[in-house]
Amino acid sequence: MRFSTYIRTIVSIAIVFQASAQAQSLTPVQQAIVRAARNVSGASPASQTSLYWNGRTWSTWQTDTAGGDGQRMRDAIKRFATWRNANLGKPVPASLIAAMKADVYTYPGSYGAVLVNRIISQYDTKQALCRCSLVPPQTEDQTLAFLGVRAQCREFVDTTVIKAGGTPRAYGVSVQTAAKNFRPGMGLFFPNIPHASIITDIYYNPNGSVTFRIAESNWGTGWTNPSGMVPWERTLQNVRTLDWLGNNTCRTGNSNYTCQVVSFE
Repeated sequence: MRFSTYIRTIVSIAIVFQASAQAQSLTPVQQAIVRAARNVSGASPASQTSLYWNGRTWSTWQTDTAGGDGQRMRDAIKRFATWRNANLGKPVPASLIAAMKADVYTYPGSYGAVLVNRIISQYDTKQALCRCSLVPPQTEDQTLAFLGVRAQCREFVDTTVIKAGGTPRAYGVSVQTAAKNFRPGMGLFFPNIPHASIITDIYYNPNGSVTFRIAESNWGTGWTNPSGMVPWERTLQNVRTLDWLGNNTCRTGNSNYTCQVVSFE
């Protein structure tokens, strides 16, 4: 094959697959989700237990305060506040640190130590800025704000979907299995991890396979309860790609995951 003919063939193939991708008609909701999720980066939004939007309060996700952890965090914060107000400027004794770690016992080992250090740092910094006797947080949202916790994966997905006019979904609900029905603006959920993300792009490969690009929050390591990034260091990204293998299975690299393509309509 002559070089010029080879180039024309490659270009023709590219045009065919580009046209195939463009032929996917997106609903207004899907378009809005893609606009909001594509090219996200940087720090995840501040975490909140609910979202008030269009006259309705939504709370379809869990935050780091779920399951009683918020009260345990507040117990540790109040313990430190009581001691600090009576011991301004003094080093924190090891016995107090141990008691605070016992308060947040659902974060074992080094995770509890990191959380206690965060409480101490946040309290001392905030008190120094206000030059006052700081009032410890009283509610779940105040606790999240005090610690600077950022959104987990489901909170990012659900709030994006709600603001786009869609309906947030639980794992296993409104699952699509036929590749012809897949669209950007749908979700890609991993129920066994668990983890949730948004499909921003779909690529149709020459061999007939499908590749997703996804936007997500809290994909990383460094924390437990829940697994993922350290809560106040969570970030957004839209860089990972996964191949759809069929039968609710996706592959990235050499790893296979149970995955669900989810409609928010």
